[in-house]
Amino acid sequence: MLLYNKNHYSIHAYEGTLDEDLQGLIAEGAEDVGTMEAIELDVQVDFYSTVDPNDGLMFVLYKYDEPVGLLACYRIHDMAVAEHFYILPEYRDFHLVKQMLTYFKHWARCLNCTKYTIGDEVRELKHGH
Repeated sequence: MLLYNKNHYSIHAYEGTLDEDLQGLIAEGAEDVGTMEAIELDVQVDFYSTVDPNDGLMFVLYKYDEPVGLLACYRIHDMAVAEHFYILPEYRDFHLVKQMLTYFKHWARCLNCTKYTIGDEVRELKHGH
């Protein structure tokens, strides 16, 4: 589903099987930040490929047709969890990062989450507006 489209960039939301380009981007992000071994990465790719869309989603940032960033997220009870938030270094524009976080928080609100986490910090999710 297309969520955002401006200046050759677009953000899409995905559920279900991930194509090879997205799997490659996950691998590149994991290697870049050094957080995950290959075997763990395969488990994560499988998880996001099969997770119930009511509990998990992946937002993907494209420049033209090439994936350049992603934010994988899921829900645990009343908390939305953002994981594997990665944008290729040459595309780390503040506006694009903020846009992806905006969609993550909107998704969390739609699921009636009361808090969210990005990294280790848990924050209250404000509703309204």
